[in-house]
Amino acid sequence: MALPLLSASWLLLAAAPASGLSDADTITISAAPDWVVEASLEHGLATATVPTAATPSGQRTVLYDTQVDVRNDGYSLYRRHATAYDTMVSARSGPQVTLTFDPSKEHLAINEVNIWRNGQSIDVTSDLDITRVQDEPRRAAGVITGFITVQATVPDLQPGDVLDWSATWDVTTPNWPGHFSYDFNTEWAVTSEHDRTRIINRSDNPLRIVGRGDAEEALVTKAADATIYSWERQDIPAVPYYDDIPADAPYYAGVSVSTITAWQDVARWGADLYAADLRFTPDMEQKLAANRALPVTERIDWATRFVQDDITYFSNSVGMGAHMPRRPAETLKSGYGDCKDKSLLLVSILKALGVEAVVALTDVDEGAGLIMRAPSPFAFDHAVVRISHGDDTVYVDATEMLQGGSFPNVDRADFGYALPLRAGATLEAMAPARPPLPLTDVTERYDFSAALDDGLQLSIRTVRRGAEANHFRRQLAAMKKDDLAREYREYYQAIYPGLEGIDAVRVEDDRARNELTIEEVYTIPPQALTPTLLRHFPFDADGARYRFATLNEAERPVALQTDRAFFGQHRIIVDGLDLNDQPSSTQSTIAGPLHAQRRVSHDGGRTIFDYRLEMTDNRIEAQDMAAVADLYDRFTTSLTFRLDLREALPSAARTADQSTTGKGLMIELGGL
Repeated sequence: MALPLLSASWLLLAAAPASGLSDADTITISAAPDWVVEASLEHGLATATVPTAATPSGQRTVLYDTQVDVRNDGYSLYRRHATAYDTMVSARSGPQVTLTFDPSKEHLAINEVNIWRNGQSIDVTSDLDITRVQDEPRRAAGVITGFITVQATVPDLQPGDVLDWSATWDVTTPNWPGHFSYDFNTEWAVTSEHDRTRIINRSDNPLRIVGRGDAEEALVTKAADATIYSWERQDIPAVPYYDDIPADAPYYAGVSVSTITAWQDVARWGADLYAADLRFTPDMEQKLAANRALPVTERIDWATRFVQDDITYFSNSVGMGAHMPRRPAETLKSGYGDCKDKSLLLVSILKALGVEAVVALTDVDEGAGLIMRAPSPFAFDHAVVRISHGDDTVYVDATEMLQGGSFPNVDRADFGYALPLRAGATLEAMAPARPPLPLTDVTERYDFSAALDDGLQLSIRTVRRGAEANHFRRQLAAMKKDDLAREYREYYQAIYPGLEGIDAVRVEDDRARNELTIEEVYTIPPQALTPTLLRHFPFDADGARYRFATLNEAERPVALQTDRAFFGQHRIIVDGLDLNDQPSSTQSTIAGPLHAQRRVSHDGGRTIFDYRLEMTDNRIEAQDMAAVADLYDRFTTSLTFRLDLREALPSAARTADQSTTGKGLMIELGGL
């Protein structure tokens, strides 16, 4: 795990103390520790004034030096970072150093801040303009961390200068005394002229090292009281940057180190910290008594919904609050908790109801990559609940809200891998069930069976299931029903100007089945059925459209992470028109995890256009990118088609010229 934005800060002395500590307790300005081996800037400075096409940003890393002194009572981290600013734009926009530290467990010492110009060093440490910024930037989302962030503006940075700063953090690890873990890359999306990571292990615990990608092995040397590991490279080329790289794709080479040898050791630690606590408030004891006689699946449903819906999410992660959950009685009394608190509460309630469950740790963004990390309690940022049900294992996220379904047919938490906190456990894959039915299922019916002189009726029925139902249920809870009707009406009015709503939008929520049904009915009045609209009457099977964040890199060398598996279906029914000249057909194509299908069928005077799109995985491998992009482009193009309805114009709007020159009904439909 990379340390947070380099816990580096030199607070302005007027800043308010954090967590009851004075500035002097947490921040000093002093020389680098004597265990630091100074790196030479000679190689970087020799090329620092030579801009290259490989650095379009106008800045380059001249030196990135990290050294760590690991002891039984904690560790100290030294960081030195030198950056060359080759252009006027980069020099004017780049002289801010933004750094963060946690005063509850870190003491910061600023060592030096220099500008190198024409081979000469200028000490600007005393000239910095330092501002405290971003105090609790996630407060609005219910997260308090206790971290302090400052921004230091360096004076008079000029094109061709090298900004060279260093600082040291002394860190204690109260939740795991005497242990250390660290993750770092050995290549990046920018060039680096000199990179070094040096770890001095003086502790009693050996260092476990896990490399990823093409990371080189460490150079290991022995000292009288330490084992020293060093990774050092020069002239490291930039590796092109790509969005949405899966956490388990070792695209950027890197190394994970830890003084903990096995995930079982982390699980053993967590099993004690997160042990179920059956001491509840009197009110909860009454609720438990009222639910103990329910069938086991109903007990699980009740407990899960209570914790998800009735306990507010709020994270106080200051100091030990980042690692230690509050007791269930405390969470119940306050009515709020973070992922740790809510997960422990849910596990405790389930245990009291006779259900086997444990807290499990994972990482929201990097969970799939945990298998590429050395074991560490610092590898996680989220807690979930693992429920055992016969031969089935179900992961539930206690921080979700308004989830539907009946256990075990619920939307299961899936962050890749999780570590159950019980003796002997190791990392376990979180395997969600593949949806058996479309998550989004839309049926649109256009009724041309009556004379168009009376207008056209359009009815829409949308069924949302699983994750889509959960998401939409939360949307509904955050808006007024009238706002939903307005948004839906405006969507169709943008396609069909003049469209009017007949009834309010009707919503039916079957939470047990986790199905939300939305019904809409509109009319397009005769005056809105203009010749222009009827000449190119539009249809769009938008319910079968998957919103890819990125899908335009056919030459991409690394897999693409998508939001999640998807299954969508959209049916368009056209009643009352003779479209038999459009032959029945079914086109189905597969590219990687993408399955696309379009079907045209007839039933008397009815023509049905069925579109179905399924993503069977939440990632696309690099070798499938071009084929998936091509299929998706063809599929989305086919979602939109038009009918020429000039022969069906209302009599009042039809002219003699139009009635004799109309081209009849014609469909424009692209192919897969």
